[in-house]
Amino acid sequence: MTISVITTWEGTPAALMLLTEASRASAAIHVSLGAKNPRLLEPMAGGDLTRRHYVFDFDSIEDWASFATRIRASEWWAATGKVVADAHPNLRMLGQAIMRNAIE
Repeated sequence: MTISVITTWEGTPAALMLLTEASRASAAIHVSLGAKNPRLLEPMAGGDLTRRHYVFDFDSIEDWASFATRIRASEWWAATGKVVADAHPNLRMLGQAIMRNAIE
């Protein structure tokens, strides 16, 4: 069963450019902690141009839970929390969803 974690961000154009760069750097860290296929999705047609969706996958809910424990204990987590807080209100995390592929 594939599990996808989707974090939705909203921001100004400048803040979204910073989010893109941060996502490039964060992807390698997320992979090293067990995530698969990290990507930052931005609308090309339709959707909200002020929003981005950072997505990565896991093979199981247990793999995601293990990742969540490790990421929260990492230095990356503490540093990222400060960066996100400093970027507010120009960049806001709107929420996170954990989803499964229902047709697998």
